[in-house]
Amino acid sequence: MSLAVDRAALGDAQAGLLAEQTTLAKHSLAAPYDALVVGRQREPGTGRP
Repeated sequence: MSLAVDRAALGDAQAGLLAEQTTLAKHSLAAPYDALVVGRQREPGTGRP
């Protein structure tokens, strides 16, 4: 492969990684205290859609 093709593949991989990190950050649950979140129940009208 040429250097340009390798750089393009690297750019694609980095963009994919950033997209996955962003998705994970938006879907992670955190407790306001030291604990392990084992489940979550959504109530109508609470939180983000």
